[in-house]
Amino acid sequence: SAARALAGTQVSVTIVDQRNFHTFQPLLYEVATAGLDAGDVAYPIRSIFGRSDNVTFRFATVAGVAWELGQVILEATDPLPFDSLIVASGAQAKFFGIPGASEFGFPLYTLTDARRLRDHVLRRLELADADRASAPEGPLTFVVVGGGPTGVEVAGALAELLDVAVRHDGFRFPRAAARIVLVDGLDRLLTPFK
Repeated sequence: SAARALAGTQVSVTIVDQRNFHTFQPLLYEVATAGLDAGDVAYPIRSIFGRSDNVTFRFATVAGVAWELGQVILEATDPLPFDSLIVASGAQAKFFGIPGASEFGFPLYTLTDARRLRDHVLRRLELADADRASAPEGPLTFVVVGGGPTGVEVAGALAELLDVAVRHDGFRFPRAAARIVLVDGLDRLLTPFK
């Protein structure tokens, strides 16, 4: 957003990222539930700013900042000088000290997260199909933690995926064997929107 606001102005902007694409996070749930391909939510940074003469991109990992020297320290390459610095390091999952959450949960902040969750869900479908007797006992119980927009979207998209899997993709487990449990710490869903 900062680079977009500065595009076309009289300043020189350099974007540094360890990935050469921007992920549209609000649609990651669609990748995680096989509704979209990863390429549908990942856009090459160079393409986004290709027409902006004052914006360049450096494919690198930031190792630190030498504030007194006005330099961003990059791994495996020379430091990058700056006059002003915007640090936009992104987001990562918070597990709030809940035992087992980081080991067994599936956060949804990156394309890697979305692919990992999608692969897990699809493996569970295959497992339930291969052993239909076990389906009611757990392979198809999905627990979504968080009743905000992402959690609600994930739960709905999982239900849609299960419907499609049973009706159109040849899975033979009963749809009723699949359960989606949505858990939130508050007494209602989508609290920020009420």
